[in-house]
Formats: sequence, C-alpha cells, structure tokens
Amino acid sequence: MGRLFEFVRLEAGDWQAEAVRAAIKEHNLKVQTRWLAARGDPARSAWAQVADITLRHLRPSRAWKKKLLADLTDSLPASSQGGRP
Repeated sequence: MGRLFEFVRLEAGDWQAEAVRAAIKEHNLKVQTRWLAARGDPARSAWAQVADITLRHLRPSRAWKKKLLADLTDSLPASSQGGRP
C-alpha cells in the first residue's frame, strides 16, 4: 500500500485547515512528478484520486500497534501490571 500511495492524489477542500491544504497541494505535485517519471499515462495526473478518507480506510502497521501497546502498558500503574507498588 505504501508504494501505491505514491501515485494517489488527494482532494483538498475548504473544510481543511490552510496548513493541511498546503500539504495536500505539495503531495499532489510530488504524485504527478512520480507518476510521469514512472511512465504513467500523461493524460492523468495520478493512479487514483481520493476525495474522502475515513478511519476505515487506514490500517495501522504492526510497528504502530506494537508501539501503542507498549505506550499503554507503560502508562498503567505498576499495581495493574502485576507488580508491587
């Protein structure tokens, strides 16, 4: 999925903060450059365009899950981890 994302264009909207729209614009320019460099169809600027992303579209990586679990475990009091206070 990571490599595919290099060719996915995002849709900026007025509901987003200015910084987010600027980051999307920069991302889309890089997408178009990579797309053409990879000999993509010049009539298109990307492999796909995404207008709406929800949490269902995002799948956390194993590393992210492992870090989250470690962070949650570290934040628990010692008594709840089976240790002695």
